[in-house]
Amino acid sequence: ECKQRHTHKEFLSFLKTIEKQTPKEFEIHLIVDNYATHKHEKK
Repeated sequence: ECKQRHTHKEFLSFLKTIEKQTPKEFEIHLIVDNYATHKHEKK
């Protein structure tokens, strides 16, 4: 589920989907890149 941008609600929904679809015997490890949050021009 790759998109240019996500809102926090979309991201939480994505995490819940992963959790529901992953068998309980597996651990879920995520690497999250928040680079875009720091790309705005500094004032």
